[in-house]
Amino acid sequence: MGSSGRAVGDPTSDGPEPPKPTDSPGEGSVVPLTKAVKIGVAGISVALAGLHFVLPALPIDATFLGLLALAVLVLVADVESIEALGIRGRLKQIAKAGKAVAAVTAPAMPIAPPPPPEPPAAPGPVSPPAPAPPPPAPRAIVAEAREAITVSEEARAEVHPVALTPPVEPGERLLWAAEQIRVELIVLAGNGGYLRDRRPWTGYHSMLVAGLLTTNQVISPELFGPLGTVVTARNDFAHGQLRTSRLVESSATLALEVLTKLREIKRNYIRVRLGDVDLYTDQLLTTVVQETRGVMLVELDGEGAILNTHVFPRGEAYARGFFVSWEWNGARTFHQEAWYADPKTGRAKMAWSSAATFIGRQYPRQWELEYRFPRPDVGLE
Repeated sequence: MGSSGRAVGDPTSDGPEPPKPTDSPGEGSVVPLTKAVKIGVAGISVALAGLHFVLPALPIDATFLGLLALAVLVLVADVESIEALGIRGRLKQIAKAGKAVAAVTAPAMPIAPPPPPEPPAAPGPVSPPAPAPPPPAPRAIVAEAREAITVSEEARAEVHPVALTPPVEPGERLLWAAEQIRVELIVLAGNGGYLRDRRPWTGYHSMLVAGLLTTNQVISPELFGPLGTVVTARNDFAHGQLRTSRLVESSATLALEVLTKLREIKRNYIRVRLGDVDLYTDQLLTTVVQETRGVMLVELDGEGAILNTHVFPRGEAYARGFFVSWEWNGARTFHQEAWYADPKTGRAKMAWSSAATFIGRQYPRQWELEYRFPRPDVGLE
């Protein structure tokens, strides 16, 4: 979680460089008029109204009355105060959203990935009892899949110190918190196995994922509205439509409150311990499985304790140390036992008796999920 104030790759919030907030006397006014400008505009309006009056061909109509009304409005009314009413209304909306966030409580149980999908039963024997050789098409598909995921050298996720605190400047803090909210929503959905479409990480908009998590009762419905308020404020600021310091500061504070509530939701994490595992068809580890390679995953709780260790057939290339989403290819399944050598003891362990193919995606390294734990190398021992 870096300290950059820019939202990284959020298509919902692309826009020009955000302007700095202002603290003018009429803070946030769209039409800040000086006294000289007011007198000038009023004078022109009165002159046009007078011309309209003295010419007999021009009757006293809505145009004449409108010009007089404009002169009176510019000279007498406080346009800045009128605009301030909108600012106060938005501040009230943010304050109401903040109260709603404060009342939200995190679920008692952590968000855990569901069990791996059960592959469909292998087809039974046919007559004659001797199994027929596999058709050529599946062999070609398997060969292509294996070729596509070959890794020449296993990589390891880099670990390095980062700034975990939000920026000080309110506008930068709003942008930073809004992006961290988006990341948090994706991680919650990915860890829980709720991501059904494999779009790029930048394609997961905050409200899209928030709606998905609300539907699946991962986040409270009371949090959905404040999330929308934060996203609107972030986009308005990025496009130059949120320029008052009070609104920016309040919006940044609300964004941090929403982010805190999301991070209070307990969840388990999936991490790659070994990205490329040799697999064997027998417990003696003599015959190599030809159709696939394996990936060794550890499931961690929020404190870094190892809950489970799994080896699955893989459909992606994986690098040691990355955190991954929980996703599967149920169309590519294996129905024969597979074994592997324990990396610590060298003893044979069963990887699976039948399994679907794991296709979880590696979370971007810049999300720096390893720094949520007491040790950045947790689970890699």
